[in-house]
Amino acid sequence: MFEVRSRTLLCGDLFTQPGDGARPLVTSTQILEESEAFRRRLDYYSHTAHARTLLTRLAATEPATLACMHGSAWRGDGAALLGALADALTAGERPARSDGPRCDPRSYRLTLTACLGGAPRRPSSSVRGAWYL
Repeated sequence: MFEVRSRTLLCGDLFTQPGDGARPLVTSTQILEESEAFRRRLDYYSHTAHARTLLTRLAATEPATLACMHGSAWRGDGAALLGALADALTAGERPARSDGPRCDPRSYRLTLTACLGGAPRRPSSSVRGAWYL
């Protein structure tokens, strides 16, 4: 979800940073390296062939703040950081894992439809200034 006025992207598990809660709430320091090291250890991302496309669509919103679910929110050129994440994810591409559960893409139909083929849509609820991507 993207909040238009503050240009904040609520980015879930993208850029997850491990730690004990001693981090600042918002930072502008480098978070990609630590996040990528953590992702490689746990392998918690989807292995979709569409990662670059999805991240490029998110970068097109030009977020100024990336509100991470785990770790500090990050403030800066969000489009550039999302591009760097796309590069990191596609640099070491490997086949999808066959050992374990996978996300069913049908459960993300609204998100995937909006990111891959449709325009962002206003939510049907009373949330103002937010777009579902």
